[in-house]
Parts: sequence; structure tokens; C-alpha cells
Amino acid sequence: MVVLVLAALGILSSLGLMDALQAWRASRLAEDEARARAAAIAGIAGLFTPADVPWLCLRPPAAPSRTTLSIGEGDRAELTWWTVGRGLVRGEVEGLGRRGGRHRRIVLLRADSIPTDSALVGCPQATRLVPVPGVWILPHPDG
Repeated sequence: MVVLVLAALGILSSLGLMDALQAWRASRLAEDEARARAAAIAGIAGLFTPADVPWLCLRPPAAPSRTTLSIGEGDRAELTWWTVGRGLVRGEVEGLGRRGGRHRRIVLLRADSIPTDSALVGCPQATRLVPVPGVWILPHPDG
């Protein structure tokens, strides 16, 4: 009888420990998702000032420009710029947490100065990117 009671107590304690570990793991994953979202939101500011805006306007759509920002404590934001039209840029920011959490956003931007002369290619006078009027920040379909 004593052996059965000890076995039952052992099973109950192991189930309690497993439940506590699962709750701890879920809370760590939720924290990492929140850190990834914060990194993505902080990374949006970096999308407005790429390294070389005139060169970005000349890049083909199939050749994105990328950079990585370190947000702090192991979190980072990966920034990607895709030129989709004359002076129009699709920016993507992906916030990454320390444990693999990921949050992505799409931002529609345009060069701050686009030449009106149709003979000029690109945007040689542009110094930064500005949001496209209207809905300019969108959630990424993949999350």
C-alpha cells in the first residue's frame, strides 16, 4: 500500500512539474514575441534613412537592399528595401527576438524628391524616404 501511495505521489508531482514547465515555456515564448514586435516597431524608423537613397532608386526590383540593426539585449531588426517603381519603395522590417520570436511589417515609402524631368533616371536629389500618403504601414501576410 505504501508503494502505491508513493507511486501515486510521484506521478502527481511529475505531472505538476510538467505543467509548470509548460507554463514557463509558454510565458518565455510570449515574452520573446513581444520583444520581436518591439524590435520591429523600433526598426521602422530605420527604414526612412537607408544608406544611399539615390542608389536605392536605381536598383532593380529583384535586388533588394538589406541591413540589420541591433536593438539591444540580443534583439535585432532586419530591414529590407525593394524598389517597386520610380521613387516608390517597399520596405520590410522583421523584428527578431533572442529565442526565435519573429514579427514582420511592410512599409510603403517614396523618395523625398523625384525629378520631374523624364530623362533623368532614379532620384539623384533624394536624401531620405517618406511615407506614402494613406495606409503606409501594413502587417506582413506571413506574420
